[in-house]
Parts: sequence; C-alpha cells; structure tokens
Amino acid sequence: MGELIISIYHARVYCKIIFFVIRSNTLKCVIMGVCKLRNLLVLVMLFISSPVFCQVFATVDADTYELIENVNYSLYKNKKAVYSGVTLPDRLTGIDKAIEFDSISFSRLDYKVLGLAKSEMDTLVLLTKNVIHLDEVVISSGKDKGMVLGETNRFVKRRSRALLKDLQYGSVFTNILKERLQLDIILFYVNKAALKTAYRVHVLEVEETALQPGYRIAKPGEPIFSTDTLYLQPKDKKAEIDVPPGLLLTRDKPVFVWIQLLGYYGKDGKELDPDLDDVTKLKFQLSSEDNYYSKWTDVNTKQVVSGLINENIRIKHDFVTMYFEDPHKSNLVAPAVLLYCSKVQK
Repeated sequence: MGELIISIYHARVYCKIIFFVIRSNTLKCVIMGVCKLRNLLVLVMLFISSPVFCQVFATVDADTYELIENVNYSLYKNKKAVYSGVTLPDRLTGIDKAIEFDSISFSRLDYKVLGLAKSEMDTLVLLTKNVIHLDEVVISSGKDKGMVLGETNRFVKRRSRALLKDLQYGSVFTNILKERLQLDIILFYVNKAALKTAYRVHVLEVEETALQPGYRIAKPGEPIFSTDTLYLQPKDKKAEIDVPPGLLLTRDKPVFVWIQLLGYYGKDGKELDPDLDDVTKLKFQLSSEDNYYSKWTDVNTKQVVSGLINENIRIKHDFVTMYFEDPHKSNLVAPAVLLYCSKVQK
C-alpha cells in the first residue's frame, strides 16, 4: 500500500512538471526539439529521484519561467523559524515530512521576498524579479544612437536559437514615423560565444500577408544591405555593426533582418564542426510585439510552409483555442536585435 501511495505521489508531480514545461514553452518547441528536452528529462528524474518521504518544490522565475537557484527558504511553526536551507542548481528541494511547519518564506537579493502558508504552497513556486542585472536585459551602450527600432526586455535563456547558415528565422522592423530614418547601427546579443564565429547580417525587403486567424506570413525578398564577413570572438556577448550611410527606412515599409552563420574557427584558423553545446546562439527576449518570424512545418501535411510564420501570433491563437486563455509572457519572445536610426533631414 505504501508503494502505491509513493507511485501516485510521484505520478502527480511528474504530470505537473510535464504540463508546466509544455505550457511554458510552445507546442512547436516540443515537437521540433527547439527546447532542450534533455533538461526536461533531467528535471523529471530529479523529481522522481528526490527523497520519497518529503515535499518537493522548484523555485521558478514568474516572468521567464526558468528555474532559480540559490534561493534562501525558511520554515516556520507558530511564527518561529524551525528550519532553513538554500535551493541548489543541480537538484530540486525536498522538505522532510518529519519537519512540522505552517508557513514558508523565500528570499534572494534580486527577487521579492515571498511568504506562503503551507496550505498555499505548490510544487512550483513563482518568484518575481526585483533587480534586473545588466546581463539579463537588452540594453544599448552609453553612446547616443538616436532612435531605436526593436524592444529592450529581459532575456529568456531557454529560448536562445543557434545561428544558422540558411534563412530559418528573423525579425521584421517597421518605421511608423512620417520622417524617413537612416539605419546607422545594427546591434544583436548572443550567448557568450565559445568559438570564433564568422557571420553576416542581412537586411531584406519583405512582404507581410494580411493577418489571418492564427497566422501571418512574411516573405523576405531582395537584399537591401548585407555586411561583409564579420567575426564574433570567444567570450563575445554582443555585436555592434556600423551601417554605411544611405540605407533609408521609409514610413510603413518594413525590412527583414536575419543573421547568417558562415562557420566556426579554432585558434589555428581551421574550420570546426562544434558540439551543440559550443554553437553560438542568438539571444531571445520577452516580447510584446509581433515581429518574430520563423520557418514552420505543417503538423498534418509534414510540409514546410511557404514563407515564414509569425511566431507570437500563432502562439497566442494556439493558447486561446487549446487552453481558452492568453499565453504566459514567457511564451512570447523575439530575437534580441536592435536597429539604431537617425531622422533624415529634409
């Protein structure tokens, strides 16, 4: 009987964490393997391998839905502390069933303190960020670069995507002002590069179809501007590219920007074929706009859809039709790319 109770307990936790990961990522991420599914398996194994006679929990960022480590927690009984501990990066936290407590508090310097009654505590504990560190958000350098097209929000680490040699994803930028804008600088962020990475940045004409229920398609066209071969050096976290004068963005005429991988190189200059853990990935950020497009394969026909699908429009539609609610903000992301522009004087 005891084994049955244990199995039921672990099955319930297993289902909860699976549901959490699927809901916090998109259906496409699960199907296409964009998310690190091995992380999901590790997480599930951690739940299953945690002590049987304990209550387990995971501390999770309320915005990005990513696990948080080094969180201090304290257990209280009748307002007196009876136990304290710290969450670790490589395991879930278990509270021994022998410890009697009626409330718990969670604290970390960069998160708001959270207090819960034992009856309110769930397997997933959501904490709200209090202090945003510079390496956690899209920012510009101190130089005055004029107007900015693009968003400056928090990074979502688990949504980073590898740079690719073929056009698979990118962003649409639109000048909504009456004045023409001159594109001066293109700035993008990557996870810290492990290897010397050769790349090019392309700015293309683009046509966006009319908005349909659940989708919008972008069709990149003729090139407007492409850089020469550029390089990210090991440990680089961003790239800032000066654009030659003359690239003008006119009102309501969008452009499509994507970053092309050319290759990886070692210290001896020889081209490398790196492991997946060493590839350079473009960072993604939380997004409230609908400017991120990606290649998409139709689940029913198994055919690649012509053009690029607007990811955030699709995700919002999927959540409404499947779950009857809006998606969590961590589902809506975009590449961490900014365009710095200046107004063209008449």
